[in-house]
Amino acid sequence: MKSWYNETITSAMDKVARRNPAAQAIVQGNQSLTYEELLRKAAGIASGMRQLGITAGEHVGVFYPNDMVVPILHYACACLGAVYVPINVMVSPRELRHLLSHGDITILFVGRHYKNRHLGEYVLKALPELVQGKGPKPDIRDLPKLKWIIQADGSDPFHDSFLSLNTLEETGSKDPLPFVNRAAHPESISHMLYTSGSTASPKGVRLTHRGVLGASFYWGKALRLTGKDRCLLLPPLYHTYGLIIHMLCIHLRGGCLYLLENYDPLDPQEVLETIERERITVTGAFDILVQRILEHPKRAQYNLSSWQKSQSPYSGPSYDLRARAGIKHLVCLYSLTEAANPVSLVMPEEKRYDIRRNSNGRPLPGVEVKIVNPESGEVLLPGVTGEILFRGWNRFVGYYKPAPEEVPEKIFDKEGYFKTGDIGYLDEEGYLYFQGRYKEVIKTGGENVSALEIEMFLLSEISGIAQAQVVGIADELWGEAVTAFIEVKPGKTLTHQQVLRVCREKLAAFKVPKHLFFLKGEDWPLTPTGKIGKSELRRQALRIKDQEASS
Repeated sequence: MKSWYNETITSAMDKVARRNPAAQAIVQGNQSLTYEELLRKAAGIASGMRQLGITAGEHVGVFYPNDMVVPILHYACACLGAVYVPINVMVSPRELRHLLSHGDITILFVGRHYKNRHLGEYVLKALPELVQGKGPKPDIRDLPKLKWIIQADGSDPFHDSFLSLNTLEETGSKDPLPFVNRAAHPESISHMLYTSGSTASPKGVRLTHRGVLGASFYWGKALRLTGKDRCLLLPPLYHTYGLIIHMLCIHLRGGCLYLLENYDPLDPQEVLETIERERITVTGAFDILVQRILEHPKRAQYNLSSWQKSQSPYSGPSYDLRARAGIKHLVCLYSLTEAANPVSLVMPEEKRYDIRRNSNGRPLPGVEVKIVNPESGEVLLPGVTGEILFRGWNRFVGYYKPAPEEVPEKIFDKEGYFKTGDIGYLDEEGYLYFQGRYKEVIKTGGENVSALEIEMFLLSEISGIAQAQVVGIADELWGEAVTAFIEVKPGKTLTHQQVLRVCREKLAAFKVPKHLFFLKGEDWPLTPTGKIGKSELRRQALRIKDQEASS
């Protein structure tokens, strides 16, 4: 632990840069940055933010797809001592406004495009007050903390309410801050990542320097990363999967991070070309994306032999998918955002195939896991399934502005263990086996979707709906498909198209139901206690799906 435990992000990155300042840190297309250049640009932007009045501890939002600008902004926040808040580029304008308000964002960095979306236009839709404003300083009544919006793609701002990142950097570079922030401490809040849970709205997870550095350190150890490794970034940088397992992990080892300019998950030929051309040694993604890469019709035309290191988000079949492709060093895990990602990893010294394939590893050093009866809190014996709880240096501080059910007294037990809501057991040797989720969270295409959030949306945004229930059902493409059951109010009529049109207008694309079914009031399946039986709804949805497929 000594190599990272008492460090901060800037002190750790500074040591990497001093060892080999001319080493490539980031490559994207024909652009690249050395470690020395990366830290210098970050310090200049940090100074520019300071000159705009942004101070340590304030929240910096980054609404930007994967791009080399994003790591620069990430390290600039650490240099300034601000809290880095990445925002999912697939949210709707309605959701973006909520995150800016709930997260108390003081400065927002915005990219120009994500696929066919103009992100600046999204911001104007989220904040229509900007259209009538004068000058580049927002003045929005219900967003009093928001001071500045920065056009972060290097081009001239498309609207006069935005400032240019180039201007910000040029101003700051004239009097840059020292990159190493001596005022920061390992326990200081460094990140706030939004994640969906069992509540109706995304939750702001507050992580510390120590948590994210330790997570990155152990991932590097598990993957046996060195300064010679070349990591291809596929997951989004607004997830811990991209931010910690890929970016920070490879940078702490002095390796190079490669970013794609035109990555299309539906046609991953660019991934194949990049792995061969750049001799990529490590990359990973959720199963559906890995499957598209490995089963691409032109895969045999490319030499992928350099790709020898990867993560397996789940054990068993997920592991097999990668192993069949010849990836020799695979790491299974159990992770969640509230742990800065990993709680347990299968480390290299474990050679037994059944453990490497089927378990989720042992808890990290300094991290404790216990399995309890979710009703009584009683600690269960090895081999007995229950709720997974953990504590340690990687445990998040708490949720930002928590709802009543999210306050520390509700989410941590008396010993400081976090109640994950996940199901699993420990074996006699202390290996963890993850078996599912108690929480009603739908895992779809690598995203977490709160069933309650979609239910509340349907009931509040579509006046003709009397009842709505949302479940996830197994899907070969998405992992789980968001599936909605609705009851229409008497005297009202609604069609599939009407409901889905509202969803597409106001929800992120991954939250829009893939399946939508109508029920009459008497057709809802009820449990003995009078609750709607979601297990039966899942079975009904699968039966209907199978009937439609066979007809």
